[in-house]
Amino acid sequence: MRLKWDNGAVQLEPEAGDAGRREGTVLIVDDNPVVLKVLGLQLSDWGYQVHKAEGADAALTSFASREIETVVANLNLKGLGGLGLIESLRRQAPYLPVIVLVHQLNSLEVRAAMRAGAFDTIVFEEVGVIRQVLDGEPPDPDKVDPLRGALQRAVNNTRLARYSEQLTAQLSNSNELLAKEREQLRATLDQLRATERDLMQAEKTAGLVTATHGVANAIRNPLTVLESNLGLVRDWALAMARIPGSDRIPATVEMSEILEEMANGMERIRGTVNAMTRLAPNPRVRTDAVAVQPLLARTVENLEPEWRKRARLDLDCRVQQPVRGSAVLLEEILSELLTNAIEACDGKAGGGIVRLVAWQRDGQILIQVSDNGEGIAPDRLGKIFDPFYTTRLKRNARGLGLTIAKDAAARLAGSLEVESEPGRGSTVTLTLAPWAEPRRDTLPNGLEGLVEES
Repeated sequence: MRLKWDNGAVQLEPEAGDAGRREGTVLIVDDNPVVLKVLGLQLSDWGYQVHKAEGADAALTSFASREIETVVANLNLKGLGGLGLIESLRRQAPYLPVIVLVHQLNSLEVRAAMRAGAFDTIVFEEVGVIRQVLDGEPPDPDKVDPLRGALQRAVNNTRLARYSEQLTAQLSNSNELLAKEREQLRATLDQLRATERDLMQAEKTAGLVTATHGVANAIRNPLTVLESNLGLVRDWALAMARIPGSDRIPATVEMSEILEEMANGMERIRGTVNAMTRLAPNPRVRTDAVAVQPLLARTVENLEPEWRKRARLDLDCRVQQPVRGSAVLLEEILSELLTNAIEACDGKAGGGIVRLVAWQRDGQILIQVSDNGEGIAPDRLGKIFDPFYTTRLKRNARGLGLTIAKDAAARLAGSLEVESEPGRGSTVTLTLAPWAEPRRDTLPNGLEGLVEES
């Protein structure tokens, strides 16, 4: 089909491949076979492809098996009747125009036909037209031109309706494709933003790690000297405390308390230095198959003194396949995550609950630590992996635990994601690859032993 403008009106014309349907396809319905024959001859002469049906029931059967563009029907049909035929056809094809032929203009019949859904009502003088056609004479234009004009309008209406349906379907398909592409673009954009955040975090962390490692090494030696000298001073203080009457000297009692505070402070400094040292750049990690169930059970057992006092800990491991990783690093990551979750439950009314769950999804192994503790505010959530950032200043936290855990996860080709809602708790998900035996069948003989997972 192609659009054509004729005297300011839009029409649809068949293209080259539609020969034989230049004017349209029409179904003629009448009880009188003579009328069917005469109308068929006349419409064929006008260039229409004609199908004929004797009666309303035959018309419904013919319409169901053919692609009809308009129907010309006598209003006074037997059985179903002209009005019944119009209503039935309109139910099957709401856009289908039905031209009704009447013997004389009757306002009641015209209104009834239009209410039923007729496209147009034409007064058709059957006897005069039949006589002229059968005698080989061209019918009087006044008698047939109204029908010819109605047919042209009806066929054009059908083609426009069908063309509109095609365009609507194409538009709907295009909208669906655009929606899918938009979702794909949104997902890609989210992924790019996440990658950008990770790269910025990695760059920031790398600089801080280098500086932190240098500071830790600079502190370690003087700290060792201080710890050694403090040990000597504590020994002298203990020796003085044994001298009879020393308990009556205030300075002796205060000295013991001061030295104890100094020892605690140095112990904290030593812990911080050790944590800073663990941030040292070391991208190469020897990985192996690590069984998940024993790993989780061992970590929970090591932290039992902590969680027994503060929260209930639920363990659920649904993973049979080993994970690709390092047992030492994985235990370090899980210990940090569980410690954070346990501390988040401090003071929780009704008691805190910490859950440690492991399962497989989409070819990955997920280990999740969740708590029902205090949660983290949205404006702080993006900073929790920054070195020395902490939300627990009153608990003397160093702010290095999650930084170390995320760095360790990255060295194992894994990821660490955090979700949190203030007042409802936090969930940390560690995603790792399952263990797969390295392929050695393509290596030359004698070189298999040189392959090392990295």
